Amino acid sequence: MNIYAESNMIPNYEVKLLLDPDIVVNSDDNLKKIYRDIFNTGKSYNEIAVEYLDTYNKEFNNEGWVNRIRIKENKDKFELTYKKRYKIFNQNINDALG
Repeated sequence: MNIYAESNMIPNYEVKLLLDPDIVVNSDDNLKKIYRDIFNTGKSYNEIAVEYLDTYNKEFNNEGWVNRIRIKENKDKFELTYKKRYKIFNQNINDALG
């Protein structure tokens, strides 16, 4: 079995947006065109099954870690992803990344 890791993102952090579904989702439960255009998401949608991995007491989550398995529609492989969340104080992302 071969296991490959994706290269680090540039920038090496991601930003999560919490969007109000009453505003950004249409009556078909899809992202409205204006937001697809803004975020350049394209027109097609795929289903993704996600399972989060943690202990019963959520020990990983309590330390800022998110571990998950993602299975994408029409794919025969899965992704095991993990990420660390850092708190940002005084809107200074560089201190959090340092």
